[in-house]
Amino acid sequence: MSKVFGILLYGSYAKNEYTKRSDIDICLVGVDRNTYLEILGKLGNKYDIKIFEELPLYIKMEIIKNHKVIFGDELELSEHFYKFRKIWRDMEKRIRENQFNSVREKVMLRRRFNAKKEEILG
Repeated sequence: MSKVFGILLYGSYAKNEYTKRSDIDICLVGVDRNTYLEILGKLGNKYDIKIFEELPLYIKMEIIKNHKVIFGDELELSEHFYKFRKIWRDMEKRIRENQFNSVREKVMLRRRFNAKKEEILG
């Protein structure tokens, strides 16, 4: 497991808000793509496994705020997350200046705009 810096549980299970239909969200921190594919191959579809560094910033922040460490050192993970929290602080200000309520809203509106643009332009 030394190829993985950290393994986190996030989402509904980390918040103790899961239901029968909830999936189990696992986040791998500091892992290369080959190791990710190897882990994914061994675990199959039992878990929803993501690479932290490849996620959108708003999801990274949700994970940073609400996670449980399965593997890794909490202090080292906190230090690793520092740069993402810093980027978020900068991004959050821009979002408020643009009158968006959240990054999720901004992304959703951008996707809707791009879909309409694609529909119109073909």
